[in-house]
Amino acid sequence: MIDVKEHLYDDDPAKGHPDVRTKLKDVSYFFLGNGHIQAAVQIAPSGEGTPVGLLIMNPEHLGKKREALTYDPDSGLENTMIRLISVPTAKTTGTGALEAGWLEGYEFPVAQILWQVGNFRVAEFFYYPDLSHPVIMREVRLKNITNRTIQARLKTGVLDKTIDEEFSLEPERIKKVFLRYTLNST
Repeated sequence: MIDVKEHLYDDDPAKGHPDVRTKLKDVSYFFLGNGHIQAAVQIAPSGEGTPVGLLIMNPEHLGKKREALTYDPDSGLENTMIRLISVPTAKTTGTGALEAGWLEGYEFPVAQILWQVGNFRVAEFFYYPDLSHPVIMREVRLKNITNRTIQARLKTGVLDKTIDEEFSLEPERIKKVFLRYTLNST
């Protein structure tokens, strides 16, 4: 049942992190859900918001962007972005170098995001694996595009839950990382 409060807009998008706004320059959203979980992948290549951000929302409540379970009042969706840090220089998702679209030929919707930064070419795939569980999957493929082995770190997270993984990647090799986002019933 839709609550009448869901139709009243009392939010001021001028307050808070730029990610709170839905109308960012050149922004696109890819919506995923299976009735148990809903998510939106934000693609903001122009630098106004987080370039690749993940909003996970309660499927029972159509709420404001700032009410998303992955939205932080101070950093917006920045923590949900994949950040790659390689020695000696720190790099992260670049703006303006993003390609995004739906992959075809799968039984379920798959959003594909392609970007390149520093020593890496990155492909991200967002999807829900089945219709029965509150799960969104994120597959990250990192390719070393240099002719030398790279020592690096991958960082991402949701609010106070973070992943910070160090890894080594040989030239032209691909590292796959799978992230599983779930809703708890508590």
